Amino acid sequence: MRTIAGLFGKSPFGALQAHITKVNECVRLLRPLFEEVIDGNEERVAGLIDEISATEHEADKIKNELRDRLPRSLFLPAARSDLLVLLEVQDAIADAAEDVAILLRIRKPAIPDSYRDDLFKLIDYAQRSCDGLLAIFERLADLLEGSFRGKPAADVADVIRKVGETEHEADKQGLLLLTRVFNLEGELSTPDLIIWDKLICNLSRVSDLSEKAANRVRILLAH
Repeated sequence: MRTIAGLFGKSPFGALQAHITKVNECVRLLRPLFEEVIDGNEERVAGLIDEISATEHEADKIKNELRDRLPRSLFLPAARSDLLVLLEVQDAIADAAEDVAILLRIRKPAIPDSYRDDLFKLIDYAQRSCDGLLAIFERLADLLEGSFRGKPAADVADVIRKVGETEHEADKQGLLLLTRVFNLEGELSTPDLIIWDKLICNLSRVSDLSEKAANRVRILLAH
């Protein structure tokens, strides 16, 4: 991995992109993780849980190095405080993905056929939200050249809007899934219901935090 100093260049956005790329890798492992849980492949499940934790740790290292190296001078394309808030929100996405993995390490709840499709829809919304956030950062180089103005800014604003729309759909999907889970209260054990509540909450948080991070970029564009 290149050092953060090498990623800075003229701005910290290269390092922020490196961080969200690693965060996105965490989120991308969630669907295969649940697929292996359903298939009952314990060895593969354990491996994916370890991979998510290791990837989250790599994101943490990027975060810490970026935070330590972020200059306190005025010569930044955005306020240092705004960049730090953005970094923390991004990092919380990886934390939410790791929380899902940790919950599945503690207990693998029953996953009835009746709501597997709804589960994977929620996971896919989480992935789409985080993918949108990554796409925003992939466009930031053009934004910097245009001083956050013009067509690149309009393109990023459109992606930010789509991330918000996806988060809204994820909210509805999370509520639907939670309702269906608790309608099976007589079929699921109390520990399974508790785990499902936490799993759905953290999967929904991925989309929620992706929208929050996208809106932090919107704030930067408005300055």
